[in-house]
Amino acid sequence: QFVGNFWWLIFVFGGTIGGAAKWIAAANERRAQRRLERYRINQETKVALAREAMAGQSRSDSNRREMLKVLQRHDATDARWLSY
Repeated sequence: QFVGNFWWLIFVFGGTIGGAAKWIAAANERRAQRRLERYRINQETKVALAREAMAGQSRSDSNRREMLKVLQRHDATDARWLSY
């Protein structure tokens, strides 16, 4: 009986209900965009850390080679000085 008497209220509250549905859809879209942005940032961080680890490893190798060269020069200098 209530629906029969007040069926016309659908026109009054229809815009409000539609606006609320649109607002919820927009909020869900923003939430999805934020989630994708966090995922992208997380992946970029992982890639940057992996690159840094690889660069650190190559720097470590080059430091080791440089240290060997310095020690060889030092040993050669010691050998010359001690041969006198």
